[in-house]
Amino acid sequence: MGCSSSKGLVEAAVESAGVQVYLPAETVETPTYEGEYNAAGQRHGHGTVGFKGDSYAGPWAADQQEGRGVLRFAAGAVYDGEFVAGKNHGAGTLTFASGDVYAGQWRAGLRVGHGTFTKASDGCKYDGEWENDTRHGRGT
Repeated sequence: MGCSSSKGLVEAAVESAGVQVYLPAETVETPTYEGEYNAAGQRHGHGTVGFKGDSYAGPWAADQQEGRGVLRFAAGAVYDGEFVAGKNHGAGTLTFASGDVYAGQWRAGLRVGHGTFTKASDGCKYDGEWENDTRHGRGT
């Protein structure tokens, strides 16, 4: 299906969502945390954290999100997928507040490899390869 937009799908979706895909630990101000800790006092095991209206529920390792979790943004976006060292990494789905959806692979917080982006407003879809958070190569 063709898309009638002068902007790429990714750029339009990011503008409509107004959120980052992940939040590095240094940007979190006074988080609330309920969950397990390790002997060093770090978040470790399963836990839930809230910060600035955003929340994350899932596994932790040495104070970083690690494994499959759900990150909900106050602006309405939701990421459900894998984390490594506190960043989206592996398979995951990001649903933007607008209803737009990216489902596919992530590496270090960026869309990479195969993924599908669907615009909620008109059903326009890109199914193909991604590199450094942008469409790359052939896609349909």
